[in-house]
Amino acid sequence: MELINENIKKTNYPTASTLADRLRIEIPNILNIWEMWVRKEVEAARELHPTDLKNSLPKVLENLAQALEFQEKGVLPEIKVAREHGKERSTFPKYTLEQIIAEYRLLRRAIFEVIGKDVTDQERDTIIDAIEIGISESASEYTKQQFLFREQFVSMLAHDLRNPLSAAKISAQLIQRAPEITGTTLSIAGRIVNTIERTDNLIKDLLDSNLVQMGQKIPLNIKECNLKQLLKTTIDDATSVYGDHFVLEIDSNVTIGFWDPVILQRAIGNLLTNAIKYGAPKSPVKITIAQKDPKVIIAVHNDGKSISEKDQAGLFDNFYRTIGAKDGLNIGWGIGLFLVKGAALAHGGAVSVKSQENIGTTFTLTIPIDCRNNQEDSVGVQKIKEGVMSTVLSENK
Repeated sequence: MELINENIKKTNYPTASTLADRLRIEIPNILNIWEMWVRKEVEAARELHPTDLKNSLPKVLENLAQALEFQEKGVLPEIKVAREHGKERSTFPKYTLEQIIAEYRLLRRAIFEVIGKDVTDQERDTIIDAIEIGISESASEYTKQQFLFREQFVSMLAHDLRNPLSAAKISAQLIQRAPEITGTTLSIAGRIVNTIERTDNLIKDLLDSNLVQMGQKIPLNIKECNLKQLLKTTIDDATSVYGDHFVLEIDSNVTIGFWDPVILQRAIGNLLTNAIKYGAPKSPVKITIAQKDPKVIIAVHNDGKSISEKDQAGLFDNFYRTIGAKDGLNIGWGIGLFLVKGAALAHGGAVSVKSQENIGTTFTLTIPIDCRNNQEDSVGVQKIKEGVMSTVLSENK
């Protein structure tokens, strides 16, 4: 990178001045050189006003001067002010993480260009370390803000989508209840209701996946449940969409437990959908339920191509899709299995997968029979979720 020397103002330093003093004197000069470079090298920077472009960098350089003063004590102050830089950059849509990192590297070059090579090894190391901390802090804050923006967007989008869906569902249900409606019209109304319910479940899945991604548990509404009936209802729903492909085997001991029926049904439904999408099309999906006190074990098995060990390692990550899924015709978001894991953890259980060539794939959901102890944690999470949603909506009115 070339530097036009006349852009550097020559400064006569007092003979007794330290590098920290020299740096403070040269802050305007360093920033001018940095601005010239960054407007050339960083595309998003070209449209910003000088004040917005430099934002918190004068404070970053002041922190660097303090780091140079502390170096003899072996202490390097955290340059937390760099977080301001990352937060401010996150408000400009054209900025990327790579561009923020490039800005700091250009800042480091500008510092050495202006203060010259007359620095000790220790001083050089201090400057390099401080800038690296600045990169880390700024990038961390930028990433955090981008994550929060995404959460707000998803919450607002889900809220705006569910209102018209609810209205459409109510209208379709009114058609179903009208005594004069029969035949084809009644059948179409039923399909509309089913389609809206599936769409609403997708929105719920997306909201819950974001909650789990934030490190929270899916909120539960624990009730006494008849597991046999819950499974039969779930399979009936899947059959209405995919046809008669499911075989259910239930241990006679499995009857009543305490779970969130809605969350558990969605989790099992995701496993059934996954088995149909990626299993052998002409082979049935086998669901087995067994009780092993104090837990119940729900297994969903499908024949077909096995899942590689590499894919198994990331299978329960959010938005993860296997290589085979990406190459195939099935379209998906990659959140279904992540939500199964979230549902299992919320109930105090776990989910696992076993897949072998010529044997098939089995997903196993293991949860306690009595999950009432997990209800208290869920209540707190639900209040947090409702509070965040309320704040987002009020800020965007």
